[in-house]
Amino acid sequence: MILACSRRKIVIMTGFLYIDYFRQPSLCRWLSRLLLHSVLKYLPLGSLFGGALSVSLILSNLMTMDQLITLRTLPVSALMQKDFHMIKGSCTVAEALQIMKKTNESGLLVEPRNEDDCYGIVTEKDILEKVIDPGEDVHRDPWNTPVFQIMSKPIISVNPSLRIKYALRLMKRTNIRRLTIMESNKVIGVLNMTDVLHAVEELPVHDDHVAL
Repeated sequence: MILACSRRKIVIMTGFLYIDYFRQPSLCRWLSRLLLHSVLKYLPLGSLFGGALSVSLILSNLMTMDQLITLRTLPVSALMQKDFHMIKGSCTVAEALQIMKKTNESGLLVEPRNEDDCYGIVTEKDILEKVIDPGEDVHRDPWNTPVFQIMSKPIISVNPSLRIKYALRLMKRTNIRRLTIMESNKVIGVLNMTDVLHAVEELPVHDDHVAL
């Protein structure tokens, strides 16, 4: 049996079987108890990896993994952007680009035309594919093309209580990078994949080489 540790994972390898914390958390915790209640301070690793596995390294990795699991189960309201921008469908693409540059956003929500209409969204991808390079037989320019001609509509929205992990799966399945968060038929926030990545980056990083 060979034990290997990385920043986000403890892996136990037996032959070609790989077991990590997310699949077998009890096994990894058992290793820490083994060290705590034995005369051993370290478990020697195989020659392929070198070094030794200590209880402090196991516990620090488990702590980070627990925090990542907690992050995945947070409601989308915990990570969503509450300060978002919305434009009218009658605005030109050039105006939308100016707002994107000023606010450092890659997509803008589009207001409904009336009470019976729904929200839309225009993204950098929409502009690149439908205006900048729409094809040989389509002729558009940013200065004379209104946003409503190229926006995506209706938008995909979720409840603020939806968990992050389900929001990520929905974005993956529908091939989008952002979700709007709605409550009482009103947009209250926007969640981007980048928002989740930034939250992961803020998790404490533990030293991979403790007790090596």
